[in-house]
Amino acid sequence: MPVIQQAMEATGMICAPPVYRPALLTDNGSGYIGKVMRKYLKALELRHLRTRSHHPQTTGKLARLWRDRAGAAHGEGGGGVGDPPEPG
Repeated sequence: MPVIQQAMEATGMICAPPVYRPALLTDNGSGYIGKVMRKYLKALELRHLRTRSHHPQTTGKLARLWRDRAGAAHGEGGGGVGDPPEPG
């Protein structure tokens, strides 16, 4: 879970009031639904949103996130959810 902490520190969200912090969107994998994760997110005052099986709206959001991250890793630019596409 250090990744979540690092992301919050890098974006400055660790200092933001809880009402302005984004929610964490995850699937229902065992690592995300356990007590440890729940306690950790509660300590950080982060909301936790989970995707639903066979629910295209949330499945699409995660697919877009992974596609963007893969593109950024390969130097294709962009890389953020909601970032406009770079001219091509």
